Amino acid sequence: MQIDVVGFYSPTRLVTFRYGGGSIVGRWRGDETPSSGPVHVELDVLDDCRWGEDIRVEQEGATEGIRPSGPGEDGFILVGRCLEVSYDDVLILSVLNSPLHIDTLGVAPTRTNGLPMSVRCARLEVSPENF
Repeated sequence: MQIDVVGFYSPTRLVTFRYGGGSIVGRWRGDETPSSGPVHVELDVLDDCRWGEDIRVEQEGATEGIRPSGPGEDGFILVGRCLEVSYDDVLILSVLNSPLHIDTLGVAPTRTNGLPMSVRCARLEVSPENF
């Protein structure tokens, strides 16, 4: 996926980027400091997400992207379309045509494939592609 890097804080390895509707902060895992501007990366959700609490089915037409959580909440909201839930409870969510693999807890709904979903997560890691 391509993001737009707008800031990097070397002591903490935090990178600020824009992607699909907002400025997001994640921990940078690359060896080299990212330059400002467009960068191809992979995103990792660091926490297991719970069905019915962190993961919800959305209405058709929900705007895909990544945005900060609401006021007074930490983390981010990922909105995309479910490609599948694997046999080992990994949700594969397409966010603006980029697949993200998210470990899940609990019982998934009976029907998930193709449905719009939102996932609330506390932390993201950002890695250069093929890191």
